[in-house]
Amino acid sequence: MRIMQDGYKSIFSQAFFPLFPFLGRLLTNINLLTPKNPAIDTRLFVDPSYFYNSFLLANTLFAAALFYLYKLFRIDYSDKVSFLSLSFLLVFPTSFYFGAIYSESLFLLLAVLSVYFGRKKKYIVAGLFAGLASATRVLGLALLVYLFIEIVGDIRSGKIKFRGIGPIKPLIGLLIAPMGTVLYMVYLKVMTGDFLYFLTAQPSFGAERSAKPFILLPQVIYRYVKMFLLIPVGSLQYLTIVNEFLMTLIPLTLLVVFIKKIRLSYWFFMLICLIVPTLTGTFSSMPRYALMSFLLFPVVVTKLGKYFLPVSILLAVLGVILVSLFTRGYWVA
Repeated sequence: MRIMQDGYKSIFSQAFFPLFPFLGRLLTNINLLTPKNPAIDTRLFVDPSYFYNSFLLANTLFAAALFYLYKLFRIDYSDKVSFLSLSFLLVFPTSFYFGAIYSESLFLLLAVLSVYFGRKKKYIVAGLFAGLASATRVLGLALLVYLFIEIVGDIRSGKIKFRGIGPIKPLIGLLIAPMGTVLYMVYLKVMTGDFLYFLTAQPSFGAERSAKPFILLPQVIYRYVKMFLLIPVGSLQYLTIVNEFLMTLIPLTLLVVFIKKIRLSYWFFMLICLIVPTLTGTFSSMPRYALMSFLLFPVVVTKLGKYFLPVSILLAVLGVILVSLFTRGYWVA
């Protein structure tokens, strides 16, 4: 909200990508829900209007994401499986982030739209939404990989032919897909002198993140095993690292187990979204990033069968616990 109000004036604020703050600022400037309060000293405080408009924005985007996610699931699955997959997303323990003032709902919507139009072979539209996603979060670049795999598959199957303008539209889609991140990197170079300042600023936000060199997954797992041995069992810190550890390894394990049941382009998109955050040397925030394994949910729902309801209840209970801790400020990301 501070970025919405003041722009990138605060040091290290460039770690946050611009599209979601831009939309929140836009809605507030047109007084969509509540006007600004001229009595607020914006040097010390954020005008509450940014909160109300951003809260409305996040929840509206999430509702739209659910609508298109259902349409995406229906391409491959029955109405029942598609509906239960949406239910699974809603009871996922960290789904509350979609309704909070985070970029989660915007990124989900843009990712779903890019994947959906990619499946419909409308590659320019898919590339446009991928480009907007890459202006929302660096993980939007994973959609470039998704589109590339889809296009290669169409070329091999003969759906894209190398004559006339056949390959032009897919190529344009691929070129557009990373432009959100590329343009933001150019902006950072001009403003800070560092193309990758969104990455080099990460250690300043704690959680023992490292900007470079990248730390591989086995090293991070080893670090967490040591913490399991050193941190008192039953403490909040211990429960937090258990949550981070499980929310990372369970989705990754499911990706490996169900590799033959998941569309290849989906598989690589989810793998990138789950692996890239761990390269900073920690599983911190991974319970939130695990939400990007949503393309896996129809397979999980199908495999759960009669166990879907008890598993959903268990996840919902865990979600209530996490919400209670989150709203009391035990963590923010």
